[in-house]
Amino acid sequence: MNHVVKAYECNWKGELSLSHVVGIMMLASRKQERGLAHPDLIYQKGLSWIVIQNQLTVNRLPKLEEEIIVETEPIGYNKFFTFRRYTILSQEEEVLVDALTTFSMINIKERKLISLDEEVLSEYPIENKKDNRRNPRVPKIDLDNASVQTYRVRLNDIDYNHHVNNAKYFDWVMDSLGMDFIKTHSLKSVLVKYDKEILPEATVKSFYEIRETGNGVQTLHQLESDDQKCCHLSLEWEVK
Repeated sequence: MNHVVKAYECNWKGELSLSHVVGIMMLASRKQERGLAHPDLIYQKGLSWIVIQNQLTVNRLPKLEEEIIVETEPIGYNKFFTFRRYTILSQEEEVLVDALTTFSMINIKERKLISLDEEVLSEYPIENKKDNRRNPRVPKIDLDNASVQTYRVRLNDIDYNHHVNNAKYFDWVMDSLGMDFIKTHSLKSVLVKYDKEILPEATVKSFYEIRETGNGVQTLHQLESDDQKCCHLSLEWEVK
């Protein structure tokens, strides 16, 4: 999939925002799925895909009006999870962002995770049917030493699954770090684990902690709604 980076997709530095990086990844896989023999089968069965974890390596964020290439393919699955690779490239085929996303399946009416539906899976050309890889763990944040900001879920934050779109979480994370931090650091990697959906009209607390490391800076984040952990993240940064 080719895509030209729009102004509304960029941050104030003229770079594709992290939330739109993830959004464009999801768009690429949805466009690919429209080419399946029965692309609406999962929805006809009252089911939907849901993101469980994202791992991103960032070499460079795409820039305003840059034309990028987004490639994706499902690479394996097991009883409960399926794995999809994403690569964002420049027109010169420089790898800008590489990502691995873990999906599971949800019963939309019951709002519960289920084991993967074999009929739906049969639509996808996946050879590795026993992919039992273990996802890396997100380091724990020290809430006693963390800072916190509070946000209110807006109507436009809600997607077709009737919960906050997972890409929105990155906006809260970046906003909590502030302009001065973003100005002096370059994002190198992201690890995010989604624990619980955030529902309409919720109040969200965004906890964050900044740690110095031997290779740069690590920021740890935790999003909570109604005092329940919904998502935790680890971001690695390079000091400019």
